[in-house]
Amino acid sequence: MTMNGDTSAESSAVASFASDQRRDAYIRAMGRLEAGREPGGRVRVYIGAPSGITDRKGWRWRFTEIRKALPADVRLPRFSTVFGDRSDGQREYERDWETYFAGLDGLVLVGYRSQSGLLRVRLGPVARRELLAVVPSGRPVFVHAWEMGLVPLVDCDPVKTVTGPEGKERLSLTIPPAWTPQAATLQAALAALTPKPAPEEAEAEASGIPASRGAGTAQAAGLAVLA
Repeated sequence: MTMNGDTSAESSAVASFASDQRRDAYIRAMGRLEAGREPGGRVRVYIGAPSGITDRKGWRWRFTEIRKALPADVRLPRFSTVFGDRSDGQREYERDWETYFAGLDGLVLVGYRSQSGLLRVRLGPVARRELLAVVPSGRPVFVHAWEMGLVPLVDCDPVKTVTGPEGKERLSLTIPPAWTPQAATLQAALAALTPKPAPEEAEAEASGIPASRGAGTAQAAGLAVLA
């Protein structure tokens, strides 16, 4: 039995490890976030990935895929854009991470893929801590996997592990074998993260007249903006 109570976790027919009731509650919660989003407000989704992944040649491509999977004009802060270089920014991160993460609109975690068996993504202590900082707020949290793209945390089966002499807590997330990007949970989460245009932009769009944009905004139009 999985942590979400599904006894058929090994079955290839599993599309979510969450119960129907939990998925329905999640979709309703995302709907409330969508309805409550302020027009013209910025949306920030932090991309959490260890340096062992961001230093790889394929990271730029992977980041682009994450950006394309999220709504347009969502800001995508990362460690380097918020805290600076890993060596210099670690002190600021340790000091400010809790306050910073509490104010995010969403979180995408990138971890290491298991080598065999079911599709599992392993998250280290830092990613687990970031996850636990955002989940209580009810805001969307995703795990990114090559094969599936963005998968809402609610659909995954989490297993906590303790490793090393220091007893560091890590997290293994199993992604449902039959999960698809058409899942209602993902669509609801993406809708909740979609920025609402400011009133003047909405009026201009309705009239077919482009809204006035600053140079920096024009350059970033249609792309995820870095914070």
